[in-house]
Amino acid sequence: MPPDSFVPARYADYLAKARKDGDESAYRHYWELCVILGLRDGLRSGDVYVPGSRRYADPATYLYTPAQWEPRQADCCRLVGKPAKARRRAGAGQGGTACRAGGDGEGSVGCAAR
Repeated sequence: MPPDSFVPARYADYLAKARKDGDESAYRHYWELCVILGLRDGLRSGDVYVPGSRRYADPATYLYTPAQWEPRQADCCRLVGKPAKARRRAGAGQGGTACRAGGDGEGSVGCAAR
């Protein structure tokens, strides 16, 4: 059974009929269209990227590494009006908002609520 989770609902009936008739090659153009639509959506969202492309580059390449972020942190935090270090709110038990190097394990950085 072919994977069809990416097939738009408007084409699902065509593909189901082709599967039922046992003649999916007759509807190959619908499969190709669905793949192209899925690829288009992936490129637009950044889930799919093209190495070497300027328009469809990996979004992670736009982020600073922790080593690049460190010398810029103070200036960036001053520009956005946020402290470079998180502060605890009295009685709330939650951290404040701070500019920080990303702790997501992927080396991204930015301003985030803590």
